[in-house]
Amino acid sequence: MAGLFQRIAQNYRKKKKITQPSARLYAKEDKTEHAGKAVRAKERIHSKVEKEDFLLSQIDEFREKAKQLQNLLTSKESKVQELQNLVNEREDKAQELEQILSERQEEADEIVSDFSKKVDELAERVTAKMNEIEISVSKQVADVKRVTEEQLEANRKLNENQIAASKKLGEDQIEAGRQFIEEQTAANKKVSDEQVAEVKALLENATSQLDSIKTDLSEKVHSENVKCYRNIQDLFNEFDSKN
Repeated sequence: MAGLFQRIAQNYRKKKKITQPSARLYAKEDKTEHAGKAVRAKERIHSKVEKEDFLLSQIDEFREKAKQLQNLLTSKESKVQELQNLVNEREDKAQELEQILSERQEEADEIVSDFSKKVDELAERVTAKMNEIEISVSKQVADVKRVTEEQLEANRKLNENQIAASKKLGEDQIEAGRQFIEEQTAANKKVSDEQVAEVKALLENATSQLDSIKTDLSEKVHSENVKCYRNIQDLFNEFDSKN
């Protein structure tokens, strides 16, 4: 700053010497006036320099703020790009998970469909088996009933014939006939009891077969339910692990 003032003063003195070569005669008179002008010139120059320094400092400050703002904008743009990349990555993962979920849903639907088909087929087989057993039992009961009725009818006719014949016999023959009738009645009763027991055994066997079929069906249904539940649980576990 002092050097600037010195250069300005030297230039001023040079100009004074060039423009006023004969001023030495009036030097004493104009000395005070020139000194005042020099002081005012210095003040103006000093004020101008201060203004320029102030403007330069303001420009530097503005440049620094502009640089900071540019850095901030660059940082914001970088963060925006990072967020956009993150969003794109999340969208890609979401699409991938959606595709996996769709595939797993198709697999689950296929498993449920296969399970339903198996249950329907098993139910049809059980129904057919029950119908077959029912027809067989009905036929056996009808056969036993027919044989029993025929045997009873034969016994009745035999008894009637024996009673008619016994009337012609004596008391001994009547007693013998009575004993024979009792023996025949006991035999017929035994045959009837055996036939009833056979029918009862057939019914118990059919009931046991039905219970066994119901147990197998219940176990298979439970096994398929557990398998389906595990598959669905594995699907959700895989989905959670990818999130």
